[in-house]
Amino acid sequence: MTATEVMDMSRSLLNDQIGAVFTDEVQIPYLNMALRDLGTKLQLNDIPVSLETSEVIEVDADATEIEAADMPDGFINAKQLWQRETGTTNPFIEIKQFQFLPHWGAEDITAYISGWAYWGQLIHFIPSTTAMDVKIDFTKNIIVTITDGEDDIEINNSFQYLGFKTAAYCSFFIGENPTRAEALHGQAEVAFSEMLGIETKGQQAIVTRRRPFRAGWKQRGYI
Repeated sequence: MTATEVMDMSRSLLNDQIGAVFTDEVQIPYLNMALRDLGTKLQLNDIPVSLETSEVIEVDADATEIEAADMPDGFINAKQLWQRETGTTNPFIEIKQFQFLPHWGAEDITAYISGWAYWGQLIHFIPSTTAMDVKIDFTKNIIVTITDGEDDIEINNSFQYLGFKTAAYCSFFIGENPTRAEALHGQAEVAFSEMLGIETKGQQAIVTRRRPFRAGWKQRGYI
């Protein structure tokens, strides 16, 4: 959808279908406010706007972190890291994640990165003695700043929320009609709840393979 399509909905809610007052130029700052609100709500509800895998990042031997300048564009947080020795075509293998790097890490350096943790907006490593290629599975922020009505908004199922929220801001700050603004904010929350329900249902549809109940018994000899 385009920004203008969202603002057309907002105009309809404000009884200004022809755009005599609420033009695109007038509404764009308030649409951007609605987008920032949406981004915050998605993050607070742990709904990934977009999941991406980074390009290969070359990590030097003995490196203890990935510099902020080397992080992928739009990075919000890391989900998983993978590694292979630089200069090879070996398959990437998973790097173990820690909440905090263990204190024994400095005395247990190996040829591979044996662990990573994320804090202070940096990815930290137990360093390796070998240069490694690293890939990051990460949550990406695709909340854009709108500058023109033709700008695309690529956030699934967000049309209703953004239309109501933009209209609410316009009604309050331009129309100076707090009663209508409150009603529109309420409709935006309903739209977000529906959006959240769709996203959650989609996550529940991901199949997780579980071991059969009796598998553990067979391994222990209880047959």
